[in-house]
This record gives sequence, structure tokens and C-alpha cells, in this order.
Amino acid sequence: MAADDKIMHELVVAEFKDSLRKKYGEYTLHYIDKNEKEHDLALISTLERVGLVDFKTCEELLKCEYYEITECDESCGNCFLAFKDDSNRGNFNDFNLGLYGAIYDVDKKKFITDFRYCHVYEKHEDRIKVANYNAGSKSVLYGFINSDGEEVVPCKYRSALDFRKGSAVVFNDWLRESGLIDKNGNELLPLQYSCYDFYIDKDLIVFGSHMPEGDTLYGVFNRKGENVIPCEYKKITYKHKSGYIQATKYNDEIEIFDKRGNKVSLVLKENEKLQQISQILQTAQTAEQKLAEIEKLIGTSTYKLEKVEELASKNPTAKQPKRKN
Repeated sequence: MAADDKIMHELVVAEFKDSLRKKYGEYTLHYIDKNEKEHDLALISTLERVGLVDFKTCEELLKCEYYEITECDESCGNCFLAFKDDSNRGNFNDFNLGLYGAIYDVDKKKFITDFRYCHVYEKHEDRIKVANYNAGSKSVLYGFINSDGEEVVPCKYRSALDFRKGSAVVFNDWLRESGLIDKNGNELLPLQYSCYDFYIDKDLIVFGSHMPEGDTLYGVFNRKGENVIPCEYKKITYKHKSGYIQATKYNDEIEIFDKRGNKVSLVLKENEKLQQISQILQTAQTAEQKLAEIEKLIGTSTYKLEKVEELASKNPTAKQPKRKN
């Protein structure tokens, strides 16, 4: 901006501030951090209400008639959540309970939702998680909107995780009512599972299936809701170093799978598994050789401990694994 233009703009801003003072009386300004260098946007506060002004264009975007205005996460764009009144707030002080806000888009200069949300989260894969306070049940329910403010997944879940690779984990009770939805809210997995562990290497999710006798058996599902490893195990563990999935049965025997659900090895007792698996992985010198040795055991049958010991004994110089105290 040229010097003369800058001076002219400062005069216009000063005049605009005077007009605000005549309209509202004394007020305070809180400049928005995302525009800190130019101080374009600012929240204007009176004793009772708050609004939003743009000093770049000298416009009053939102009049001083809102109970509260908060910034949305920067991933949502240049948006704010404005709460019009607090008549339903009651005795709740946290999480904006009892307040109903609408999302205002500064770039579009309009509200893109109606007044129904108490919180707005980050945007992932063009889906923004939102929370709605249900005054009747006195509970917070979660759903998702798109970038245009359209509610593509209704606020009906007790909790929800962000979208990843086209799907999101949602649950009403993470122990018994967890499932998986796509970006339009269609159920890829019905809400009848236990969410044991959210992710395995970003692509896979561990869910548990409830048995009539009361036990929960866990398996692995991909992001499409397809069952990669059946729900037959009491525990699922992902071994980051080797890239394999370890599944433990209720009789303490374990089986090893790759991330495609192919059985790699071995039926081992719980108290022997770490040492013996480590011996196999250390039989060869390179990662390719280690993988080749393990994949020799892939087949329709599972191998007993003796097979592992036989493979490990072929390399008498193999280092013994270090034990953790």
C-alpha cells in the first residue's frame, strides 16, 4: 500500500471507529491472531454483547448482538462460531453447554449454518466435526458438516473420531456400541462392536464382538468395514518394528498376521512368544532375509513351537534377544 493510500485508509478506519463509538458507546477490540500482521479482523465487545468487524474494508460483519463469538480452527477456513443468546444455558459452565451457535464464514460474509452447535472441531477430508447440546437429555451429541455448512452426518452420536481415508469411528458406548461410518453417514459397521484400539498403522481398526456368554472377541477391520482378521481373539497387538499383527487367543496361544490378514506364523504360548519371535527375526542379516525366513512358515496350517526352534537353530550365531527387566 502506497504511503498516501495508507494515510487515507487510516483516516477511514478512524472515522469507522468513531461511528462504532457513537453506535455502541464505549467498546473494546480484540484483534484476531490469524490476521495479526494487518489487524484486519477484530471482535468488538460492549458490556453485554460482542460483534465482528473488518478494518480492512471498514465493515461491521456481525453486529454487537451476540453473547459470544469464538474462532473456528484454521483448518475450517476463516470462520467463527457465534452464539446469539444464553437463554438455555442454565447452570452449565463448560463446553458452551446450553448455548446454540451458528458458523459465520468471513470470506462468504454469511452464516453457513443455523444456530444449533455448541462446538466446532478441525476439518478432515472436507468433514468438520460438530457438537450439539441436547437440552432434553442434557447430553452432547456429535455429527459432521461439509465445507458449505451442510450437515451430512446428523448429530446423534455420543462421540466421534475424525475422518481418515473416507471413514470415521463413531460410538454411543465405546464398550458395546461402536461402529464405522462413511463420509455421508452410511454405516460401514453397525454400532454393535467394542472399540478396543482405534488404529493399527492408520489403515486398520480393532473392534470387539460381544459373545452371548459375556466374553468379547477382537478382530481387525479395514477402513471399508471389511473384516481382515476374524473376531476370535482376546487381544490384538500391532508390532511396529516388524509390521506384523499379533493375535492372542483365550488359551494364550498366539497367531501372527500381516496387514492383509494373511496368517504368517505360529502358535506359541504367551510366555514364550517374545523370545522366539525375536530369534526368528534375527536369524538373517538383512530385512529381506528376515522376511523371507518368516514367510517360509506361511501356509494353511499353523506351526508349533518346535518349528520355531528348528528354524532358529539353523543359525547358531544368532544373537539372543535382550530381555527387559
